[in-house]
Amino acid sequence: MTTPAPERLALHQALATCRSHRDGLVDALTDMPQPPTDAYALEHLARGDRRVLDQFAYRYTRLQDDMGSRLLPAILRALGEDVAVMSTIDRLARLEQLGWIPSADEWLGNLCTTPPTRSWRRVQGQYRFVGWDRNRC
Repeated sequence: MTTPAPERLALHQALATCRSHRDGLVDALTDMPQPPTDAYALEHLARGDRRVLDQFAYRYTRLQDDMGSRLLPAILRALGEDVAVMSTIDRLARLEQLGWIPSADEWLGNLCTTPPTRSWRRVQGQYRFVGWDRNRC
């Protein structure tokens, strides 16, 4: 079955948006040599480093939001699934069944419970299917 043009277009647009956020994250990770690891370091960030950290936080949040609200539903719609009646958990479970993600529970758990000091490394691996390249960071 060929994916209809509107679903294919929505998928390409969602993927392009997520890749743009990914590029912003890569830039932020590249520009900040050492992320702050405690409250003291965070309070004493240089102005430029604070801007980089703000950019990272913005892009990280936008990437999560756009993946959940645009990319994952677009993938399922392109595969012929009816996502209108699916909750986010149901969408993730279906993507796991289809082999697009290894574990819905792990995916959701990583988004909700990743400790801040570890999230810098986790974000590099969590979004591989939007074209994340670990070696660029």
